[in-house]
Amino acid sequence: MKITSKYLVLPINMKMRLKTVLLSEGDGRLIFDFEAHLDPLTPQFYTYLDVERFRGMDLTVSVEPDMEIEFAMTDTKPVGSSYLRPSVHFSADYGWLNDPNGLVYYNGIYHLFYQINPVETDFGSMHWGHAVSTDLLHWEDGEIALYPDDMGTMFSGCGIIDEGNVTGLSENGDAMLLFYTAAAEHTRTSMGKKFTQCMAYSTDGGKTITKYEKNPVVENYALGNRDPKVVWVEELDAYVMAIFLADDRRYLYRLLESKNLLDWTPLQDITIREGTEECPDLYSLEADGEKKWVFCGADDTYVIGSFDKGARRFVAETEPKKLHYGNASYAGQTYSNTPGRRIKVVCNVFRDTGAQFSSQMGIPMEMSLSKLGGEYYLKGCPVPEFDSLSGNTEAYHGNTEVILSKQSAYDITVKAPKDADDFSVTVFGEELVVKPRENLMIYRKHEVPLSVTGEDVNLRIITDTFTLECSLDGGFVNAVFGVILDKSLNKLNVTSERADITVKELESIFN
Repeated sequence: MKITSKYLVLPINMKMRLKTVLLSEGDGRLIFDFEAHLDPLTPQFYTYLDVERFRGMDLTVSVEPDMEIEFAMTDTKPVGSSYLRPSVHFSADYGWLNDPNGLVYYNGIYHLFYQINPVETDFGSMHWGHAVSTDLLHWEDGEIALYPDDMGTMFSGCGIIDEGNVTGLSENGDAMLLFYTAAAEHTRTSMGKKFTQCMAYSTDGGKTITKYEKNPVVENYALGNRDPKVVWVEELDAYVMAIFLADDRRYLYRLLESKNLLDWTPLQDITIREGTEECPDLYSLEADGEKKWVFCGADDTYVIGSFDKGARRFVAETEPKKLHYGNASYAGQTYSNTPGRRIKVVCNVFRDTGAQFSSQMGIPMEMSLSKLGGEYYLKGCPVPEFDSLSGNTEAYHGNTEVILSKQSAYDITVKAPKDADDFSVTVFGEELVVKPRENLMIYRKHEVPLSVTGEDVNLRIITDTFTLECSLDGGFVNAVFGVILDKSLNKLNVTSERADITVKELESIFN
C-alpha cells in the first residue's frame, strides 16, 4: 500500500479482539506497529493515525490475527464528536488521553504536551500530543509531537527552556527541551530493549520537534524506570532529574544531576510513601520569605523539604501528606518557566464511556504553600483565569433547590458553619454528604476531610460532563470524582438551613 495521505483511517470497536497492525518496507523490515480493536464490519467510531512521515512510501500492511480489511486514507481529520465532550476541560478529539507532559511556558504561550494513544480509547501506542494556549483555558490542539520509534513508545516526561544554551542546541540559547521515556518492549520494533530516558528539542518555539541524535541521555537503571522531571536547583548549582525506578523495590524514585542537561549522574534514591509511584514532580515555592521544595508522586502525595548543598541531597522536612482524595486525578505536573507562579495540571482519568475519546485534563491549578501549626501544607486552587468563564450567578441561603441548565457546566460554592448539622449537596443526581462536626465529606465510598485548617465548611464544586471537581478548605483538600452526570436530573439540592450557596453557570471553552 502506498501512503498517499496524512492519516490512516481506523475502524474501531472496543468490544472486539485486539489486533496488531504491522507496517513494513519492501525488504520486509518492520518500521512501525501498533495494536487496535479493529472492526471494519461494525465499528463504534473511526480514529485517525498520523502517517505523514511515511508519505510516498510503498509499505506492506499486515494484521495479526489475519483479517480482511482495506485501510482508507485521508488528508482531513474530522472534528471529534460532541458526545460526552466536556465543556470547560481540555480533551483530545480522539483516543486515549493520559498524563500531562512537557508543560512549559514560552513567549506568552502555555504548551501542553500529553500522553495520547491516537488509535483507540485504551492504553496502547503512546505518542505525545501537543496543544497550546494563551490563557490556560482555551486550547488549540495541534499535531503529534513525538512518535514511537525503535527505542519504544513515548512515555511521560517534562519540558524546560535551555536559557543558557548549556546543551549547545540553539544559537539563541532558548531551545525547548522535552525529556521523555522511551518505553521499550511495548512494540515489536523495540522488543529486547530497555526503558531509557531520552530528549527531544525545538528551536522554533515548539513548532517542530527533533529527537536528540545521541539518545538516550540516561541509560536503564531498573525495570520500567520512567517519567523524567527536570528542574534547575540553585542550591546545587545544577539541573536535577527525578525519575521513578519501578523495580522490585517498589515506590522508589531516583534523583540525578547534570550541568549540561545531557550527561547525568545519580544523586540519591527516595521513597515518598509506600503506594506512591510514577510521574514525580519536583518544584520550589516560597512562603513567608522562605524557599521550600515540593516532591510529589502521581497520586498527589507529597513531602516538603530542602536541598542540602553540602551533602547534595534532598531532605524531606515533613511527613507525607495528601492533596487529593478522589478517584479521577493522576500524574499531575507543574509548568516550568512561569515567573512568579506555579501552575499544575493533572489528568482526570475516566474511561469506558463509549465515546471516541477518554479522559480529560483537569482545571489548571495555582499552587502555594501555607504554614499551619508550624508546618507547611500544599494548596491548589483553580487558576484565577478560570473565573473569566463565569456567567449567570445566583446566591441562595438555607435549604435550596435550583433548576440547572442541561447543557452547562457549573461552579458551585457551599459554605456552612463547622458546627452545622449534617447535610447533603446533590447535583445532577450525585449526592455529597457533608458532616461538619466530623470534618468529613462522603461521596459514595470515598471519604474526604472537609478541612485541615479547622475553618468552617467551604466546598467548591466544578461540574462538567463526567467529573465532579471538588476543592475544599480553600484548596488544602482536593477531590475529583469521575462519573457521567445525569443531565436529565438537572437540579441542585442543598439540605442545610445554615448554608450559603453561590451558583455560577460557566461558559464553554468551545464557544
